[in-house]
Amino acid sequence: MIRNVHGDVLNGMCLNAFDDMIWRQDLDALVFRPKGYQGGCFVHRLAFRFHDSEASRESCEKFFWANLDAFERAAQAKIRRGRVLDGENFHLTSRDIRRAMSLPPDAS
Repeated sequence: MIRNVHGDVLNGMCLNAFDDMIWRQDLDALVFRPKGYQGGCFVHRLAFRFHDSEASRESCEKFFWANLDAFERAAQAKIRRGRVLDGENFHLTSRDIRRAMSLPPDAS
């Protein structure tokens, strides 16, 4: 059973709003849906190692919420750069996240 941050059961990959984030234990990855996008954005646990070498589920989730704007910028940039169609799932790398974190909050 997969639940969102509010404790609601999610059906498969159904993320209801931007503030929903799930941890896919089977993939060892965090998944969220960027604003205005219907697909899921996957971030594998190992992509968080630049921040925390252990990259436990808890530290990944905490880092995600503390840097939510940077994850959103990284996702939007990847959507624009890559030929990602609305509704398709895609992933962020540590490079995508670091790049977004180096930009001012209003930049993309």
